[in-house]
Amino acid sequence: MSTSIVQDTGLTRVQLARLARTQAIKSLRAEYLKCGDTVYAILRHISKSGTTRHIDLYVIDGGLPYRITKLAADAIGIRYDRKRATIRVVAVGLDAAEHVVSDLAWHLFGNCDALKRRWL
Repeated sequence: MSTSIVQDTGLTRVQLARLARTQAIKSLRAEYLKCGDTVYAILRHISKSGTTRHIDLYVIDGGLPYRITKLAADAIGIRYDRKRATIRVVAVGLDAAEHVVSDLAWHLFGNCDALKRRWL
């Protein structure tokens, strides 16, 4: 976030992050996801060391895919990689998409199993 945005609104960075999180959750619930929906994940990149994965998230509505990667990153407070336009997950030995989608389900619906996950 640029310093000018923080100065113009009079909000701190923490307050802006909370506002972005709240708005992302509302938008995801209202426009994209309902309990029981499937979130599709695409693995875009794996680091040379194998510890970092970059994933992209989509939902399909009416036969059309909708990219929800940035909204999901804001909603769960995980790092969004602007260079690759993906969610950056640093971990070894876990399914990165399962981790992100279960966190998203928890933040949206209070249940880790509220959303299904499928790789593309």
